[in-house]
Amino acid sequence: MQAGERLLTMISSVDDRGNTAIRQHLNQNLLPMISCYQVMQENGVPKDEARTFIVGVMHAHVQKAGRIFQRLSRLPFFYSLFCALCQKVMDRNYPNIGWDVHWLQKDEEKIAFDCRACVYRDTTALFGCPELCQHFCENDVLVYGTLRPKVSFIRTKTLAAGDDYCDFRFLNGKKYQ
Repeated sequence: MQAGERLLTMISSVDDRGNTAIRQHLNQNLLPMISCYQVMQENGVPKDEARTFIVGVMHAHVQKAGRIFQRLSRLPFFYSLFCALCQKVMDRNYPNIGWDVHWLQKDEEKIAFDCRACVYRDTTALFGCPELCQHFCENDVLVYGTLRPKVSFIRTKTLAAGDDYCDFRFLNGKKYQ
């Protein structure tokens, strides 16, 4: 089976929970990577080589987003803008039905929330490749790491690493230096 065929089979079989945002994550990020990863192995590519290739593709893709964030972070009022938009973007793109987001703080010093569920973890486990999940988590570090010095992203826990939640902490660079 080729990756395209595998992808179509996966798309038709996976539960997007009736949510457009989850469907986008599945169809544009998760399932294409998983299908290629699996088909590469089925065609004789060793697992480690397949993973290295897929991670390279993922990281190259998110580095584009990182460059956009980096440009935006040059704005003098960037933290205030980031703080104002963060929860709205999370609510729209990472709905509770897939991520179970718990907001802890959102002010001029820090934005803090935890995700107690994750479509990425659930889907990689469902398709027998939970080892890919940590690399999707690395994407957050790559994108949000570009915000320094205006915003520092700190993560100490992920569901992929076996923790009870993923923590997201964004510190205002003017307050924490």
